[in-house]
Amino acid sequence: MKGDGLVSRVANSGYLERKVYNEVKELIINGELKPGDLIIQDQIARRIGVSRTPLRRALAQLERDYLLESTPQGLVVRRISSGLLISVWEVRAALEGLACRLSAQMMDEATLVYLRTLITSAYKKWKEHGELEAYRKADVDFHTRLVQASCNPILHQNFTQTQVFALAFSKGIIRSPEETYPEHLAILDALEERNEEQAEKLMIEHLRKAIPTIRQSGWSDG
Repeated sequence: MKGDGLVSRVANSGYLERKVYNEVKELIINGELKPGDLIIQDQIARRIGVSRTPLRRALAQLERDYLLESTPQGLVVRRISSGLLISVWEVRAALEGLACRLSAQMMDEATLVYLRTLITSAYKKWKEHGELEAYRKADVDFHTRLVQASCNPILHQNFTQTQVFALAFSKGIIRSPEETYPEHLAILDALEERNEEQAEKLMIEHLRKAIPTIRQSGWSDG
């Protein structure tokens, strides 16, 4: 039927747009596309293997998500400023604090054990071998799983956007594991005790402690 064909084309178009969005986003996160880089659509379309129509739609979404910005020369990877990054961390603190409050009464023992093992193992690798990347990945997983444990899809959707921005422009690490590791453990202790107020408070403090470092970081404010 004609209607079925239309639905199929729309579905395929949406799939392609999401695929292109994710691939360009990954180029930004892994540093292949750096702040200020001009987006040359023909090159990216050839690299990903898509036409310019889904690419344009994906780029428009990336601009709405603050990963790209329009300039007289065209779309470029957004130039980060300390003010913008502070805004991201302020939103993260509110969202993830709420996630801890919500998950405190629901988190199962297996998840708590997993998170404690995850972050402790990564900390030891950093302490003994200087493996900062392993700690960064564990930190991302730690925060992601805490938000997932809240079982709140709207919270998770908004968290995902802030996390992408944080990874793209700060690589997720602002403070030393020496500072953040004991804070992670304290958050887990509060969750294990089902102390939702303490868990929320500790997470908010944990994330907001990065803000003075961001202010002094040298990221452009222009």
